[in-house]
Amino acid sequence: AGRFQGGVSEVRTGHRTQSVGLMTRIGDRFSTWDISNGLQSIIPTVLTSGLLGYPFALPDIIGGNAYFGRNPDTELFVRWTQVNALMPAMQFSIAPWHIGRDAEKLCMHAIELRKKLRSQMLALAEDAMSKLQPIIRPMWWLDPEDEATFDISDQYALGDDIIVAPVVVKGQRFRDVYLTHGVWEDLTQPGRFFQGGKWLLNLEAPLSKLPCFRRIEESYDLFDSDSYEM
Repeated sequence: AGRFQGGVSEVRTGHRTQSVGLMTRIGDRFSTWDISNGLQSIIPTVLTSGLLGYPFALPDIIGGNAYFGRNPDTELFVRWTQVNALMPAMQFSIAPWHIGRDAEKLCMHAIELRKKLRSQMLALAEDAMSKLQPIIRPMWWLDPEDEATFDISDQYALGDDIIVAPVVVKGQRFRDVYLTHGVWEDLTQPGRFFQGGKWLLNLEAPLSKLPCFRRIEESYDLFDSDSYEM
């Protein structure tokens, strides 16, 4: 199957297929927010797939499958787009403009961020082909001795130097974000820096924003700037 469609095909199960050009798609999701089978289940499931040796994980359809006549509203659809935006692949079944003009505009912010990080994502994909390292990684991967990272299930790392912290709670417009050691730049507000190894409390996360940070230095001691925030 991996020889068709330009060398990439989609499967629902892929036992012992790491050597084949397949994307392993997770099971169907409901168009809900919950952890059992809704939006909040996406990050833990895709992280688990990568850790099991399937780095080319295909998250389910953005917005969920709209089963039982339950269609995603603008907020759920936009937040779902943000969760998927920096994962190995994005898959739309419902077009953003079918949700509405606001959804289309807000989703484009996340898609533009993906475009900006395309070269890093392609490099991670190439690395995954040879080493089977996950493309997106749990927070503890960045610092296995940092106990604060062990229970974080609503953030993920893209490679070792980008942290993604989507909002996955209905109505939430602020969220706490944990940054591992180093100095991090807010990719949605270039020039705004944070010292890592701590939680950022009540970070603004309006519906238009996907909180995302790039590590620019391993140690604050090496960083000379007046623009960082403690």
